[in-house]
Amino acid sequence: SPSARLAPGGVVLVTDDDRGVARALAADLRALGHPVVRVRHGVSEGGAEGVNLTSDAAVSALLDRVREHGPLAGIVHALPLRSLPPAGLDAEAWASRMGPEVRGLFLLARAAAEDLARSAEQGGAALIAATSMGGRFALGDGPFDFFPGQGAVAGLVKTLSREWPGVRARVVDLDPDAEVEVLAADLVHEVRSDDRHAEVGYRDGQRIALRTVPAPLFDSHEDEITLDHGDPIIITGGARGITAAVAADLARRWRPTLLLIGSSPRPLDHDDPDLAPLTTTADIKAALHSRARRAGHSVGPAEIERDFQALRRAREIRANLQTLRATGSVVDYAQADVRDADALGRALAVWREQYGPPVALIHGAGVIQDKLLRDKTPESFDRVLGTKLEGALTLARLVDPQVLKFAALFSSVAGRFGNRGQADYAAANEALNKLALWLDRRWPCRVVSMLWGPWSGVGMVSEIEGHLGKRGLGLIPPEIGRARLADELRLGRKGDVEVLVTADLGPLGEPADPLAKAVML
Repeated sequence: SPSARLAPGGVVLVTDDDRGVARALAADLRALGHPVVRVRHGVSEGGAEGVNLTSDAAVSALLDRVREHGPLAGIVHALPLRSLPPAGLDAEAWASRMGPEVRGLFLLARAAAEDLARSAEQGGAALIAATSMGGRFALGDGPFDFFPGQGAVAGLVKTLSREWPGVRARVVDLDPDAEVEVLAADLVHEVRSDDRHAEVGYRDGQRIALRTVPAPLFDSHEDEITLDHGDPIIITGGARGITAAVAADLARRWRPTLLLIGSSPRPLDHDDPDLAPLTTTADIKAALHSRARRAGHSVGPAEIERDFQALRRAREIRANLQTLRATGSVVDYAQADVRDADALGRALAVWREQYGPPVALIHGAGVIQDKLLRDKTPESFDRVLGTKLEGALTLARLVDPQVLKFAALFSSVAGRFGNRGQADYAAANEALNKLALWLDRRWPCRVVSMLWGPWSGVGMVSEIEGHLGKRGLGLIPPEIGRARLADELRLGRKGDVEVLVTADLGPLGEPADPLAKAVML
């Protein structure tokens, strides 16, 4: 690939892996004329400065010290190459790794963004993040005990490559069994590589890029998944948005028992009389304002908007529950934050006693709080990542995989390609994709991660349809999209885990090109 430079004399910040890769990498970079500051998460050791990489304040102070050595021109995040025992589904093990590997990278990138932009104008800048999922991002014959959370590193960096056009932002997946000197040389090569790939891997001496592969569904398949009447299915996010639309299709086909978990309260059977006949946003907000004034409350636009959104969510949930029950399915709903393991456990215990163990799992819960990296707070990053990923991990610990017929995790094209303003959402979804791969190798049932493109009029992106259209992104018609999960379960194959379902990807299809199975509408 074409050779590129860093700004002359620019400092490179390297996070340490404790194996020697960062040390060898630092020596190579110094030989090229760049000062290197090597840091490790925790206490100082072996010439590496100890820093709490999960602390916003500590990372900001670190960057101030780095600037004393000269302009910052590069970051190489080698920390994910650490040798650690398998995390499994253990919550504490995941948290101990996600903090420095993912949150730490987010904080470093946010604090260094302006420095790297200046260096890019003065000769070149790069942010290179390593992962250790086998060199092919856990696809194919990747290592059995890879850490799926490193998918979040990939999703985050692929988004940075779109938000930072002048900076070479790239995630590099490596084989953890390769020699230290080889791993260091591969990372140095990527620091100086100037092609358009935001995502590459190294396996057996080969540099690998991923691509989409269109894959038709089979007309029939011996492993076709079907549900029996009354089969209990756990669905998170299932009373609203895309998940509700898909649940309605499953209900019409098989009439299972749908056990829905949402963050909103269970709605009343009807609106208050003064609100029930109102349909327009303006009329509803005016009525909410009048009600508050009659009660003697002084409310501003923010409070009115909060109450309006609560009413809108309640109406959507009520309508969707009615639609689901009209199919003849038994439908139950519980309010719980999917990040709350105790609350999820209580809800599943009640349902298990009443309906038996769930035979299927659909995890559709998620939130978006889109902002460019420079404007995104750590708290927002944690919430978006946690809702999608911690919820999936908790559910995976609570269900019995031996009785499951399938598990479907609802992901997004943002995780596969990265997307401006969605560093956290892309990180969450790409980690979810890798968790699905990890589970599929261990669970006897089909595990699939559905990488949805945006739907028209449904889901979290429905309010920005015009914006998406102007960017060239095609929208999935609901009448087509709602049947796609059932089609995949009936006619897909075990081992086809990352399934991309989209209309036109527009600019998201460039320059990234994934190896995930793609179903084009």
